[in-house]
Amino acid sequence: MATLTPLLPTLPPGGGTGGGGGPLSESQSRIAALSSALATMNSSTKSACRTCDGLSRRSRHLDSLTSPASETSALLAQSSTNLTLTSIVLKDAWEKFDTVVDCEPAVDRLFWGAREACREVAVHAER
Repeated sequence: MATLTPLLPTLPPGGGTGGGGGPLSESQSRIAALSSALATMNSSTKSACRTCDGLSRRSRHLDSLTSPASETSALLAQSSTNLTLTSIVLKDAWEKFDTVVDCEPAVDRLFWGAREACREVAVHAER
């Protein structure tokens, strides 16, 4: 970025009214220096405006990239929570299945005993 430096001429000792150019040429040189400084300021301002526009574009672009990422991050966090809860439910179901498998022989004996008891009752009922 260009730095703004004063482009005004320095006055010679004695106010600059004596010798050579006279007051008119000094006024013209001051006007020329002020015009040059104004042109430099105009150029610097245009450059600063272009830079600001570029920064604004980049900011909007960055925002367009980070907003979906934030939404996706929230969805991933929710998915992680859902997977954790699903894992807990599956572990609980597995433990219950193991319990059923462990109790299966006892349930089979109970079933066969109940069936045998029903047969005996039926045999005694027929007599």
